[in-house]
Amino acid sequence: VDRVISCIGWRPSYACCSELPLELDGVWEAPAALGRALSASHNVSGLGPAAANASLLLTSEPNFYILGAKSYGRHPGFLFAAGLQQIRALFSIIGERADLDLYATAPQRVD
Repeated sequence: VDRVISCIGWRPSYACCSELPLELDGVWEAPAALGRALSASHNVSGLGPAAANASLLLTSEPNFYILGAKSYGRHPGFLFAAGLQQIRALFSIIGERADLDLYATAPQRVD
């Protein structure tokens, strides 16, 4: 990774990537494929196809991904667990290994 840019806020701002030819969903202001999945799923819990499907993380800009709350745009259903699933999915794309799970060998937290 060369850079990680963290932009937070209630409504997504794409100012940092405004020069990129990104296709955004007109309803949720999310990346197009993810926005369509959010609209089609009727699932407001944040988990489901939008969190688990790695292909929905792809944007029209090569090697540019939008993860976390910003990826859900204005959709109210984002959960932290969905963000973790997106990270898993992204690393399986980058590593070109569908079975890659970075959390499989991570130490488990015991309280």
